[in-house]
Amino acid sequence: MTCVLKDLIEISKDGEWGKGEPSEDSVEMLCIRGTDFADVRFGNANSTPHRHIAKRISERKMLQPWDLLIEAAGGTKNQITGRTVLLRPQLFSGSEFPVTCASFSRFIRFKTDLRIPRPNSPSNSAAIRDPSPATMERQVRYQANACSECVS
Repeated sequence: MTCVLKDLIEISKDGEWGKGEPSEDSVEMLCIRGTDFADVRFGNANSTPHRHIAKRISERKMLQPWDLLIEAAGGTKNQITGRTVLLRPQLFSGSEFPVTCASFSRFIRFKTDLRIPRPNSPSNSAAIRDPSPATMERQVRYQANACSECVS
């Protein structure tokens, strides 16, 4: 099977840091940094900073369940750059604020209408249609594994 990663991606954008203080046209958002990945992985955003992002930018960079965050810069000796976290639904249901990622991160949103061939599947394909969290997590993991051998 030949697979190109870009064919699985709906959108990918860099993060935003915004400002510490509100302005007339800003939206208060949780802003996930690389240092927050460990807690966010389990739905805990208690230490995630609140930032004020311009409304026109916040609409484009608002995260959703099942987005994948990648730390693009800012690693340390003990925490390498390139760490990832898959955003599960409980992160969003536990917050009254919209969520984005910090400027040293990027997010990837996978397409949800894909039909990906699976050699061992009776129908030889699997589609994501209004998936349960467990189904969506399996599908994202399957896409990542399938594309670890992608041809670009």
